[in-house]
Amino acid sequence: MDKLRVRDARESDLPEIVEIYNSTIPSRMVSADTEPVTVEQRRGWFREHDPSRRPLWVAEADGRVIGWLSLGDFWDGRPAYHATAEVGIYVKDGYRGGRGRPEADRGGHRTRARARDRDHDRRGLRPQRAEREAV
Repeated sequence: MDKLRVRDARESDLPEIVEIYNSTIPSRMVSADTEPVTVEQRRGWFREHDPSRRPLWVAEADGRVIGWLSLGDFWDGRPAYHATAEVGIYVKDGYRGGRGRPEADRGGHRTRARARDRDHDRRGLRPQRAEREAV
């Protein structure tokens, strides 16, 4: 397998994103859907993603999309959940089982850092490095 490359998803990736998603439905372990979805059904969902706030990333290897990670608005809609995101991570069959773990970890790290920075900006705070006191 070539090195994994993570990038913002493009609408042209949607057929592969949907294919990967649909492949998980029969197991009922990662999706509550019981029937496959179509590309047309997912266009609105795709367009709701914003690279600066709620990104949708794809992982590529061997010249094709092998997985994706999305951050979506938390379904509840109450104001306190504004900064809370629903995380979806889906990996193509044949690439599951640990290969995507470093990319998922890196994606989670980038997501937490982005959320922290946004929260600090909104509150007028600047991140500060904590100094450890000698004991």
